[in-house]
Amino acid sequence: MKKTNWKGRFFSILLAFALLLPTILSTSVKAAPENDKNDGQIKHVTEISFTIYNYAIGNDANSIQVNCQTDGVRPTNYELLVYDKNEDKFVPVKGKLQADIQYRLKINFSPKDGYDFEGLTKEKIKLGAIGSSIKYNANKKEAFFDMPVLEDSKMLTFETNGGSKIASIIASKDSTIELDQYKPTKDGFTFDGWYKDKELKEKVTQVKLSEDMTVYAKWVAKQQPPKPVNYFTLTFDTDKAEEIKPITKEENTIIDLNQYLPKKEGFIFDGWYKDKELKEKITQVKLTKDMIVYAKWTKKEQPPKPVNYFTLTFDTDKAEEIKPITKEENTIIDLNQYLPKKEGFIFDGWYKDKELKEKITQVKLTKDITVYAKWIAKIPPVVTEEFTITIDPNGGNWNGDTKAKVMKIKKGDYITLPQAPSKKGYTFLYWKGSNYKPGDKYKVEKDHTFVAQWKKNEIKVSANNNSKTKAKNSPKTGVNSIAFVSVILILISSLGLFVIGKKQKINK
Repeated sequence: MKKTNWKGRFFSILLAFALLLPTILSTSVKAAPENDKNDGQIKHVTEISFTIYNYAIGNDANSIQVNCQTDGVRPTNYELLVYDKNEDKFVPVKGKLQADIQYRLKINFSPKDGYDFEGLTKEKIKLGAIGSSIKYNANKKEAFFDMPVLEDSKMLTFETNGGSKIASIIASKDSTIELDQYKPTKDGFTFDGWYKDKELKEKVTQVKLSEDMTVYAKWVAKQQPPKPVNYFTLTFDTDKAEEIKPITKEENTIIDLNQYLPKKEGFIFDGWYKDKELKEKITQVKLTKDMIVYAKWTKKEQPPKPVNYFTLTFDTDKAEEIKPITKEENTIIDLNQYLPKKEGFIFDGWYKDKELKEKITQVKLTKDITVYAKWIAKIPPVVTEEFTITIDPNGGNWNGDTKAKVMKIKKGDYITLPQAPSKKGYTFLYWKGSNYKPGDKYKVEKDHTFVAQWKKNEIKVSANNNSKTKAKNSPKTGVNSIAFVSVILILISSLGLFVIGKKQKINK
């Protein structure tokens, strides 16, 4: 018996199985109800036994395990036709078993609708004759497989470059494989055929498997429909400076902010900022949304202003002059310090206007200014003139008071002459100065003195005592004659004074 390379056969079948595993995992065996189409046909018979074990061994749900035993003489290529219910077609599952080695292959699949693998028991898989049906019997758990023998085989691998997977193909050496039937898909792209090289320069539609080969898919990007155009607005916050109108542009437009330089009196523009806090300075924006940029300002250093002087002029309306005052611009002057005088008038304050309607107490010198004095005419006081009236008792008295009465009387007023004083041995005649009697009225026009006039009382001598009196009181010779003459003269004088007084009284 020929010695068999068991180790090489083992690794060969493992390689083949690994390449076929993606297809195995995506397919399911279809049962063949009565009067339904055959699931497949046996193409070649080889003395190999398959044993189906419980599909739920361990954690391998929805799977069955197949023990494969070769005839122990030669490597055996097999082809298992598995029905893909999603694609509604048979998918070949191919592999190669080394001679005289037992393998355990795991095939994952889903049961057909209406069938269940639960309770599956260990059974012998029967191999049929060429042309017999491959069927899956839900009751007997039987299946027939095509186990063709291939003398020499090569593998064709499909590199889909990001497209859907296509299972590798194992075929006889120098077999010709038409590639048009293998078309992967890729979202957003159109399949542009298979190429012999990675660089996608040599396009092929079929290959001859003289060796293991790989073909490469080429893709052409589908023309995308135009995206809707979005527009966004850039707003300039100039912080109360001159306005810059908002700009509305297409999405992703880049705007150079250096073109937009606002101005603000007394300030220097310090650029645009992304944030209101003026921390992140920017020179351009990309419009991915509505945006606002913020201006930053630095205050200018102001040169000193020239000093202006203005003059305040006082229009006193012909009163005493007040000299004009010249001071710096914006000086405030208190007008209450400047009080002119005008004879016969009272000063009533300063006024802003010549018509004397708006009274003011101070001015701020923003220009040359004139203020106007207002006057109110004085009312002359009533002057009362007084005169001195003297009542002289002329040796008489009023109840012992011998002093003259002195009075101040207003001009034009009347006085009533007082009662007559008394004087021992005399009789009051009248008030001299005018011939007034006590109780008379006198109008005061000037200073005046009233002097009491007296008449000496006569001494009466009785007849019984005449001789004694005469003897006792008789003057010396010539005395009686002198006395008589004196009395006559006094009477004449009194008469003259009385006449003169009457005339004066009449004149007054």
